[in-house]
Amino acid sequence: MTAQPTGGTWCLPMKNTAASTLWQAERLSCPTLADTCLISPRRPHEWPSFMEFLEAPSCGGAIICTDGSGECLPIKEWAPHTVEVQIVGGPHGAAAGRNAGLGIASVRGFKWAWLIDSDCAPRRQKDVHGNSTLEALISAWKPGCAAVQGKIMTRDADSLANKMNLFRPPFDSCGPQTVVTANVLIHIPTAISINGFDESFPGAAAEDTDFGYRLRQCGHSISMAEDSVVLHDDFDIDSMLPRLRGYGAGMRRFARKHGIEAALVPDCGSHPWMSLPHGFELVASYLQGWNDAA
Repeated sequence: MTAQPTGGTWCLPMKNTAASTLWQAERLSCPTLADTCLISPRRPHEWPSFMEFLEAPSCGGAIICTDGSGECLPIKEWAPHTVEVQIVGGPHGAAAGRNAGLGIASVRGFKWAWLIDSDCAPRRQKDVHGNSTLEALISAWKPGCAAVQGKIMTRDADSLANKMNLFRPPFDSCGPQTVVTANVLIHIPTAISINGFDESFPGAAAEDTDFGYRLRQCGHSISMAEDSVVLHDDFDIDSMLPRLRGYGAGMRRFARKHGIEAALVPDCGSHPWMSLPHGFELVASYLQGWNDAA
């Protein structure tokens, strides 16, 4: 069966990988707020939304990595425990920013990284257990898991992106098959051991799919935290279409790298997006990006 392009309605072809070995489980200690560092490739648009995390006595800190290709607002003095780093020689993609952040966090002794994108913000409401967005990620961690995937939604619950399941990773019987970096907790030593994010991906498209896929292929587990919710900026159809072209190109690059192009060719005729408003335009834009990357 042909896999769908994106959105939690498909599965990636994977070799038979068991859960983490006992040795891996023993070295993957339970994450805490104190040993977790927030990392973003650019300063989040809604920086005040993170202040509850940053001002907490047990806060690990935050690292913002920018390549100078966009607006870089200085971190205010009211944002404690925060480092802002500019990567020279840019522009670089999101993968380079995250790798720089992981390296700095590792040197500073952090074991876990909360990865979030600059166009996202944690939901202000606590979950049913009284946990914040990050606390819900930590609570969902299971022994042996090298990553915990959170939920990403746009602010409008009825938005096109939510109906497309745009930010939900594919699943199999073992859980998420990859990660979406808009809201994910990852074990820093494990991330570094698989060489981090592949910086040959030029933009923010499928570099996280590639990272999570390699994580699973190496035998590591990923758990899901449905109660950890990050809100992504909304987009209308005019901003959605170029984003989908980028996703299509990124997924073609990912599929070619891993030798699974044949399994991921978009099946446009029966694609579930076709039943949505602008369905033909959505699928056509994704396919255009896929074909352009041939």
